[in-house]
Amino acid sequence: MTKKNFFWLVSVLCITLWCQESLSAKDDARTIRNKLFKYQVLNKKHDAIYHDILQKINLGKDKKIPGIALCSIKRTDSNSKNDREMFIKAVAAVLGYVNKIIMEHRACVLTVHKKNKEKVKLTEQEEQTFSMICSFYQSKDIDVLLKRVAPVPISLAVAQASLESGFGSSPVMHKNNAFFGMMLDKTRLLPFDTLFESAIAYAKTLNVHSHYKAFRESRDKMLCRSQVIDGAKLSETIEKYCEKKAYKSRLLKLMKEYNLMSLDRAYTAA
Repeated sequence: MTKKNFFWLVSVLCITLWCQESLSAKDDARTIRNKLFKYQVLNKKHDAIYHDILQKINLGKDKKIPGIALCSIKRTDSNSKNDREMFIKAVAAVLGYVNKIIMEHRACVLTVHKKNKEKVKLTEQEEQTFSMICSFYQSKDIDVLLKRVAPVPISLAVAQASLESGFGSSPVMHKNNAFFGMMLDKTRLLPFDTLFESAIAYAKTLNVHSHYKAFRESRDKMLCRSQVIDGAKLSETIEKYCEKKAYKSRLLKLMKEYNLMSLDRAYTAA
């Protein structure tokens, strides 16, 4: 995403956001990472959502930290139509940016795949980037990576965040930026510093965890057919995300009520 397009996206959404860290103009990329992204090595039972994707973003000297990565959103009033719409737009914008990062990773995987077939040597930078991608997505197999390194449907993500957090109105969800309802254990929410980090963890869980293999298989078929990734159809494959029987039907109801499927098309075209 170009700088122009990114700032246009943020401005037209009119989302109320605020920065959580102060930066110095003298800070280098590594210092900025340490200030903004407080890495957490989670319990080994939850290694599928380890935060190190933040280290895979190329924050070179000529690049700025995307503003949306440094922000959170205000606690919403679930009875307010405006607040519900603000929450939907915020989650969609953040997931849209996370998907841009994933697509950069996917482009690297495709480049490696092509060069391997043509027996062309990778550059040092390509080798380093690919090595980090393999580590993060937990595979060195190109075929496996092509199913894992792919965008998540915005409609599904927004529906799940809305359902899990009451459109951002839940005090405990808001305090922990845990809008996707991910748990550290049976009684404690997995906390995050920003909505951005929670979105990254959510995306990685769908892309790596063994529970969502069917999700990845179905999504891969859509990609192979050059179809828009359909969140409504893919909601049928995430039954292990929540054991409540009505969970999937509630997701679909939210998608229909707020026309969330349009987000899949909009962010695919962006």
